[in-house]
Parts: sequence; C-alpha cells; structure tokens
Amino acid sequence: MALLGGSRSAHITATLALVISLGGVGYAATQLPKNSVGSKQVKNGSLKAKDLKPGVVPEAGARAYAQLNPDGTVTNAKGITAAMLTLGGSSLYCIDGLGFTPKAVQATPVFDESNGKVPQVGVRFGPNANTGCDETTQVIVITHTDTGANVRQPLMIQID
Repeated sequence: MALLGGSRSAHITATLALVISLGGVGYAATQLPKNSVGSKQVKNGSLKAKDLKPGVVPEAGARAYAQLNPDGTVTNAKGITAAMLTLGGSSLYCIDGLGFTPKAVQATPVFDESNGKVPQVGVRFGPNANTGCDETTQVIVITHTDTGANVRQPLMIQID
C-alpha cells in the first residue's frame, strides 16, 4: 500500500502542476496587454510563419520566373506570360506588366547544343530609348552569341 499511496501523491502533485501551468497560459491569453510580447520575450527559433499574420514573413522563392524563347513563347513560368513579353530588335526581350517593381533579376542562357557554346546575356532595368523597348518596359534582356553577334537566344529568367 505504501507504493500506491506514494503514487497517489505523485499524481496529485502532477495534476496540481498541470493546473498551475495552464492557469499561466490562461492569464497570458486574457490579461497581457496587446503587443506586449516583443523580441526580448521570444526565444530564437520558437516562432514560425504560421504564428504570424499573413504578409509579415515574405514567401521564399522568386516572384516571377520563366523560360523565354526566341519565338516569343514563354514556358515553365510563374508570374510571366507571353502577353508581358515584347521582342525588340534581333536580340531583345522586353518585359512589362509584372505587378511589382523588380529589385533583382537573374538571366541564364540556355545552352546551345547546336554549336556547343554558351550564349551571353545582359540585363537592364526600366525603359531605355536606345534599346527599342517601349516606355512601360520593366526589365530588358539582351542576348548575343559567344562572338558578340546580337542574336535572340533562349534563356531562363528569375525576377524578385
């Protein structure tokens, strides 16, 4: 019976501890003033995006990306459509209508298997009278061959 009595005592102690700890949570939920918990009270790694209201933590990944093809088609895309793409001159891709202001652009040429060479790519932001893209253009990409000849080449683009 001593063992059973000790077990009952432990059970009562555990129940009491549980009630006290839940009471603390109840107090925090009902008594703490709004916005009273800040950086000093939060342990690193304890908050997740789901704990915060939408828009506080930005989504990972590019805001827009696509493969741009010399014929003006857009494939493997998110946030970029063929309607947003204008072809200029012999080697320009002009992109507008993104719905956000681009802050970073990465353009990577698609390897040209026909000659085993990697085309070259250059990127500009915004319209430029000397490019042939119109005034609404947000991103300009120019492509050329490894010898510098202006020829439209397929490329992958990522825009943030």
